[in-house]
Amino acid sequence: MKVTKLLICLVYSSSLLFAERELTDTGHYEPFFDGTILEFSSSNQGAGQVSLQPFLYSGAYYGLYANDWSMQTGDHFAIINPQIWGYIGITNYMQFEFVVESTTTYFKSKNTTHFGDIQAGFGFQFMWEEKGTPKPNLRFVVLETFPTGAYKNLNPHFQSNDATGFGSYQTSLVLVAKKNFWTIPNHAFNVNVSLDYTYFHKANIQGVNMYGGARNTGGTIWPGDTLMFTFSTEYFFIQTPTFELGFAIDMQYTTTFTKKFRGFKGTLANGQEAFIEHKAEDLFSILPAIEFAFSPNLAAYIGGFFSVTGRNTNSFAQGVLSVVGSF
Repeated sequence: MKVTKLLICLVYSSSLLFAERELTDTGHYEPFFDGTILEFSSSNQGAGQVSLQPFLYSGAYYGLYANDWSMQTGDHFAIINPQIWGYIGITNYMQFEFVVESTTTYFKSKNTTHFGDIQAGFGFQFMWEEKGTPKPNLRFVVLETFPTGAYKNLNPHFQSNDATGFGSYQTSLVLVAKKNFWTIPNHAFNVNVSLDYTYFHKANIQGVNMYGGARNTGGTIWPGDTLMFTFSTEYFFIQTPTFELGFAIDMQYTTTFTKKFRGFKGTLANGQEAFIEHKAEDLFSILPAIEFAFSPNLAAYIGGFFSVTGRNTNSFAQGVLSVVGSF
């Protein structure tokens, strides 16, 4: 609750700081503001309006952040991860949204492709931004994740790196706030902040799985819940009536709580007990991107997604391409 209050106060106090100047120093610049790559949308689609945003992530996982936050080298593996995010306006106050994806994993001269977990849910708009006032966009999202991805009885060759899901139903509650600023004449920018709490239901696992294991592993795992904070901003430095060029950046911190396992961990080929991941995890990552906006309903992005630091999780570097269109 304290974090949620801090989230709201951050946007509100920033709005107060710039609101007075916005009234007199707006120039003639009306940016499109199509959003960054990682941010949760802060405004619903209008009733009957549809927005689709395909993504293509491609890159490598090249190491591991240890429990003391130090970087350790490990086996490299590469991925290609296409995603499609969709938003369908039901009323001005509510919209349906979904995410579908798949991942191709390349590891030691072999590759495999699996669908990922599917997300679907509803977004509820509580407040709309008003220019020249401290009032931001404020939105609440409820998402359910369905365990359609590969997570158990995986190919031992890939050492669990080919997992594309958690094997658990997940319920996510997301609070999003966003404010646009026109304080720099003809060079608008905005701030979007979101807080996402995800509850993981228990999952049954067998064989080599998302969390480790061996061929004869069997049991039940309670994945740790996650708390994710995302700070996003867009700044436009070139504007014409039909084209805008801007810089967007997302900074994201995710913490995952300790997991619990009950069952038989399994035995490796050398007779040792198999490993089941159970430690808490932390990850801080950034995604800078160049944004090409052609209208309020069409934009394209080129960016890079990088881990900065973390604990008990993989380090990575990926390139990202995306297009968003509304109709």
